Amino acid sequence: MKHICFYYYHINIIGGVEIAILNLISRLHTKYKITVAFDKDNSSLDFLLRLSKYADIVNISKERLECDTLVICSLYGSYRNIKAKKKIRWLHANLKEIKYKLDREQDIEDYVVVSEECGKQLQESNGADYKLIYNLLDKDILDKANEEVDVVDKPLKLVTVARISPEKGFERMLKFANILKQRKIDYVWYVIGKGNDDFNKGYEDNIKKRSPKQFIYLGKLDNPFPYMKQCDFLVQLSNYESQGLVVVEALTIGTPVIITNYKVATETVDDKVNGYIVDMELTNVPELKPLKFKYEYKTNIEEWEKILW
Repeated sequence: MKHICFYYYHINIIGGVEIAILNLISRLHTKYKITVAFDKDNSSLDFLLRLSKYADIVNISKERLECDTLVICSLYGSYRNIKAKKKIRWLHANLKEIKYKLDREQDIEDYVVVSEECGKQLQESNGADYKLIYNLLDKDILDKANEEVDVVDKPLKLVTVARISPEKGFERMLKFANILKQRKIDYVWYVIGKGNDDFNKGYEDNIKKRSPKQFIYLGKLDNPFPYMKQCDFLVQLSNYESQGLVVVEALTIGTPVIITNYKVATETVDDKVNGYIVDMELTNVPELKPLKFKYEYKTNIEEWEKILW
């Protein structure tokens, strides 16, 4: 049985990369031996346990590994303790926004990107060719979205699913809430997520203190999809995204979105068809009317299987 190892420096308690890895290995684990390797000691035990349903979990700061294919999911950290016949870099990062120069790597055989913008920035950074494969969704997403949850009955119901950190636009969310107040719109806003480390925990506490009473913080949830389904809009006002997996999840469930105009926004959202794209300063927030919803998302596991060997 072929052995695939996925390396990610630090496993967060909630995050798009972690979810992307989880969704992929949940489809691969019956055909291949899977290992998830990390090397940051304060990685989330909770998320490591979720990954362990489908993979062996190894802290490579403490032991060495050998595998057939190594998929490097992190720009940071070191995978020198992993010996592999083939190495793939899976790029989820917006290189310009994080100000990272990715040099051409002699030991990398293939680059996989999760958006056209990621691919463009990769070529600008090191000239490498790439394969575009959009992130896979949870294979049970529609069933999970039908689970029952209690949602407050308000004229406008919003939900955000994100790590509580500055780049995810929480200051902007408070400004958006003030716009709703000025327009005298009665709403409830569910926030699903947590800060990951000491800095973001302090940031989370500060944001909660300043949030209006309409914000309901639910913390980390393994299944946020019922809230997505029952709310009128998913709101994701990030500074940047590599793809915006949670946006794709909401659209797949059938929930329109409100997002900022980060560089990959138009790769996933058709403005005023399946969502609204607003500027970073929120000067163009429209009246939130029902939309003629249309969305189709195409990606499949076969694209990955072609590139793994």
